[in-house]
Parts: sequence; structure tokens; C-alpha cells
Amino acid sequence: GTTGCNIYDDDPAACDDGWGPSSELQAAGLRDKYAVAFLWGASLMTCLVPFDVEPTTTGQVALTVGGLFVGLFINIVTIAAATAALQTLDAKRGHVLKRLELIRGFLARS
Repeated sequence: GTTGCNIYDDDPAACDDGWGPSSELQAAGLRDKYAVAFLWGASLMTCLVPFDVEPTTTGQVALTVGGLFVGLFINIVTIAAATAALQTLDAKRGHVLKRLELIRGFLARS
């Protein structure tokens, strides 16, 4: 029996174990192959891998990639807002700590 797929198989479609491109993608045109490759790269770059339901047409791939980048933009805005809020809290804390140090210095001299 065969223990795995390799490049020497006569029929790669019979060895479709999910790790490589599907037989449909292997038979697809160059545009579809590049669209799926771009989807794969964009999903890895954004860490938003939508492979629970895989897009099959070029239009679906384009819509999915667009959704990935909209989601990435929402993540960026959320993280930026949280960072700004934390910096504001830290700045207020720093201001209070400076005043406490002034009071301690005054009390230490008295």
C-alpha cells in the first residue's frame, strides 16, 4: 500500500490527502491558481485564515480577500484605540506619581 503521496505518483488526483492543491485547482486555469495563491498569502499575512468554507470561484476569492483586509483594518483600528486608551491612563498615572513624589519630598523635609 501507499503510505503517502509523492511527486512520482501517476495519478495525483487519487492521492488527494488535503495537503496539496486539490485536483480541481490543479486542473484550473492560471488566473484561478493565482487567485487562490493570493488568498493563501493574504490569509497567512493577516492571520485570518477562512478555510472553514473555501471559496471556489475567482469572484468568491476576491470577495474573501476583500473581507480579510476589511477585518484586518477593523483589527488595526481596535488595537490603535486600545493602545491610545492605555497610553492615556499611563500618562495620568505618571502625572499622579510625580505629584506624590513632590508631596513625599515636601513631607520628608518637614
